[in-house]
Amino acid sequence: MNEPPPTALPTAESRSPPRRSEPDGEDVIRAVVVSSDASRSRRLRRSQRWAAALGAAFIAALFGIAWVIVPAERGYGSHQSLGLPACTSVTLLGIRCPTCGMSTAWANFVRGRWVSAVRANVTGLALAIVAVPIALWLGLAAVEGRWRLVRPTPKLVMAAQLVLIAAALAEWIIRLTMGSGKP
Repeated sequence: MNEPPPTALPTAESRSPPRRSEPDGEDVIRAVVVSSDASRSRRLRRSQRWAAALGAAFIAALFGIAWVIVPAERGYGSHQSLGLPACTSVTLLGIRCPTCGMSTAWANFVRGRWVSAVRANVTGLALAIVAVPIALWLGLAAVEGRWRLVRPTPKLVMAAQLVLIAAALAEWIIRLTMGSGKP
């Protein structure tokens, strides 16, 4: 009842299944079943596809809103063209907050006004630039049902958020120290 060891292992060139010699001298091909769990785990579940689609739609909506916003010449406060109140930081403290100018940067970005977008908020412009491929990546994942290039993990998402927060705070500190943080 002891089976003899395989006489030949498959090579990359042959791609043939392993063979075993039987006691009567005949070679028998043993079928190798490869679990499709690995391929299934790479496929996105329906809820993940919907989440990716909603993420892409959300970013597209942000670009649509940026198109509707009238960019403020002063570099911040464009959100007020939507009927929103003025920035609380500017109103109460007399200084621009770390996100002041982001909506103006996006409004200028969608209009191709790069210099005005940089003047409004460099981090906002960087976020708008990065949002374009992210929206395409999310949309593609929703349609194809799998992640391309990179699979988002909680650590990766957290790292991206921390980079964005650090960039906004760094820009804000630079603005304040250079005196351009005053309205």
